[in-house]
Amino acid sequence: IAKGRLRPLQYSETSRWGDDRTQTVMHFDAQGAITHRTIVEWRAGDTKPPARDVTPDPALTRGAVDMVTAVLSLLQQVQHAGLSTPHACDAQPVVFDGKRRFTMAFRDLGDADLTRSAHSVYHGPA
Repeated sequence: IAKGRLRPLQYSETSRWGDDRTQTVMHFDAQGAITHRTIVEWRAGDTKPPARDVTPDPALTRGAVDMVTAVLSLLQQVQHAGLSTPHACDAQPVVFDGKRRFTMAFRDLGDADLTRSAHSVYHGPA
């Protein structure tokens, strides 16, 4: 945290598709800018694949954060504003996930009663 804002140092994610697995690690400088990413791709039968460092296109990373920082920043915003503040949950952070740049959209749609699903174990008021 620097001057009340979250500043990541490193972000790591692993994705799987069948027997293949890809790990992406993004590295950040002291100002929170993405400097490079390290990618390791395991294919079926690989024991120790090589890691490769990639410098992403600055047009994709400029002003962007990783997904975890985007969500934690929203929680920090709500904490400071208070849950009763209108539109406290509204935010549109720009995210770079290691491959793509996109805008996440958070909006307060009011109260709801959530049911349990295959995608979420939580049920109840939200």
